[in-house]
Order: sequence, then structure tokens, then C-alpha cells
Amino acid sequence: MPKHRTLSLETLINTIDWYILQQYFGRLGNRGPQAWDAFNPDAMQFFLDDPKNAEVSGIINDDFQQVNDLGQDSTGLLFRACKKYDIEFGADEMPVKLAMRLFLNYPDAFDFAYSRYVLYNAASRLSIYPLPGVKNLKIGSVQIGAFREGIQRHFSQQAKGEQCIVRPFEDRGETVILIRHGTYIRTIPFWDGDQVSTNSFRPAIEDVLVYDPMGNQLQIRAALEKDRQAYLEYFAVCMAEDPTLAERARKEEVFTLVPLQEGTFSFSGNGPIFQIDLVRLKMKRYGVSNLVLDLKARDIQAAFRHDLGTLTMRGGVLLEARFRFHLRYPPQKPFRVTADIVPPSRITLAQKQGSKGVELYLTEQGVKLH
Repeated sequence: MPKHRTLSLETLINTIDWYILQQYFGRLGNRGPQAWDAFNPDAMQFFLDDPKNAEVSGIINDDFQQVNDLGQDSTGLLFRACKKYDIEFGADEMPVKLAMRLFLNYPDAFDFAYSRYVLYNAASRLSIYPLPGVKNLKIGSVQIGAFREGIQRHFSQQAKGEQCIVRPFEDRGETVILIRHGTYIRTIPFWDGDQVSTNSFRPAIEDVLVYDPMGNQLQIRAALEKDRQAYLEYFAVCMAEDPTLAERARKEEVFTLVPLQEGTFSFSGNGPIFQIDLVRLKMKRYGVSNLVLDLKARDIQAAFRHDLGTLTMRGGVLLEARFRFHLRYPPQKPFRVTADIVPPSRITLAQKQGSKGVELYLTEQGVKLH
């Protein structure tokens, strides 16, 4: 699931115009909060916390969280969606308000932006698979329909419900597939007079697949390993029409820069590696343009801290990185190994000495996947 931004109900309600909130709650009919409850943050929170309202509260919380996620720090994705779907927006329009407007009136644009948000910001694991022998797949409604039927069976067999929404998008040559599906039913008990009653609902979660024909790879962002494997297998069968592709893709050597982007990569080293420098980083910025930055410095991390303003590694897709590893094998003198990594399947080590130790470290840090 996405790494959700902190949701302040009071801030959200006070930021969005009352008539937009009225439009949202009007879609819920009698199930949703009425009149004052819909526009007062305290009354709204009381409504959401009432176990009797568990099902509709789950819907409202999920919707508000998605709007908040895009509005908090994904303005570039919102602008891209508006440009892609030819939607006008004001230069001074608050991002959260724009996100809610897209959610209500332009669902395709909202889902397009959110599919990218899930890919870039999810807490779940990102798996990357090279697709050997695959060239420029044509993914149309027939392939998407077969894929949807397959994963519906997958989730139904796990008692996660048969409802599954599959939304495909084309984005700069890539095919992006957003998948919304249920998880296990949750039951909440509450007092109804002198009796204990229960209310049940099935939370929804989002996964995303991205097929990149230029890089000839498939990216899968999903929380569970069995779901990632099911997506890969149904992609192979339904999109590539090659049942053997999934197994071949699993055997390919894969590299990813996600640990670097998410801040989990350790530059401390261990064993013979006593220092690691990031000296080059190539990244494609999120936003309206296709801006590609090629950063070179003795210490790219220091450049982000002191010289690049609000730009962070999470502000784009990391395309390429150069690491400089410092190693020492006593009594030998310290030496350096430069490693250039271009996901998903290319690594270049400047020298053979120390290369095994470097590759082992990259595996431990999650840069080398398999």
C-alpha cells in the first residue's frame, strides 16, 4: 500500500470548498454524514469513529486519504494528469482541492495520477523483471480483459472477494495498470441498545504494474509476494501470450535503485568496504515535462542536502547511479571500485579486484535482487 501522507481531517475539510464536499457526500446518499456533520471536522470525526458507520467510514477514509496523498506533495502528477486529459486548472488552485475535483469529475485523470503515486510512493515491495525475448507488446482491451479475469480468480480463491478493478493507462510509451482489489473482511462489534451487533466491510488496496517497452521490463508494486507472482504469471500468459516468460524473467539478473531512493541503502559499508560515495545520479523528474537530470559530484548526497533546494531523490525516477566503493584488505593498501548501475539488468565494475565483495554488498542492500 502507499506510504500515506498524514491526513488532517480538519485541514482537508477547511481547504476544499463546501459545494465540492456537498457533491462528494451527495454521492453517498443516506449512508453518508448529513448536513452539519459533512462540513464540521469534529462532527465528521465523530461520524467516522462510530462503529455503526464502519462500511461507509472505510469508503470515506480511503477516498480522503487518496485525495490527501496526491494533494500533499504530488502536484507534478496532478498537473501531468490535467495536461494529459486536457483539464483546465487555476495557477492558484490548492492541490488538495484540485485532487478532489479530479476525483469527482475526472476519474480517469485521477486514477492515472494515483497509479503513478502508488508506483513511486508505496511501502510495498517493488519487483522488477526483465522480459527476455519480448519486444513492443500490444496491450489492448482483449489482453486487459483476460488479465482481469485471471487475477479475479486469484483473489477469489483467497477469500478476498471477486471485485477487482483494473485500469490501464498509456504514459510516455509505458503501459501502466492500476489494480484495486479487496482484502480479508474486517468485522467491528458495537453496542446496539443492550445487544452487541457487528458491522463488516472489506478494505480495498491498490497495486500497480508498469510495462516499459524501451527498457524491456515489467515493474510490479504489490504488498504480497504471491500477488506479485500472480501478476507476473498472468502478464506472461495474457499480455505476452508466453507461459514460459514468467519463469525466464525470474532467472534474469536484476538491479534496482529503489533502496537508494527510499533512503534504506547504507553508505557505511561493512567488512572490507569502509566507505561508499555516490558520485553520479541520473534521474527523470516527475511533472509535466520530460526533464532528465544528470548530476555529478564528489558527494551527491551532500549536494541534495545543501545545493539542490527542495529536490530529493524521491522527486523522480532514478535511471542510473555511479557508486565509488572504498575497500581495504590488510596488509594491502586501500583501493577503490567504481560501480555503474543501470536498472534493470546492467552493472559495470571498473576493476575485478573487490568486485565480489561489492556485488555481495549490493545484494545485502537490496540493489541486486536476483
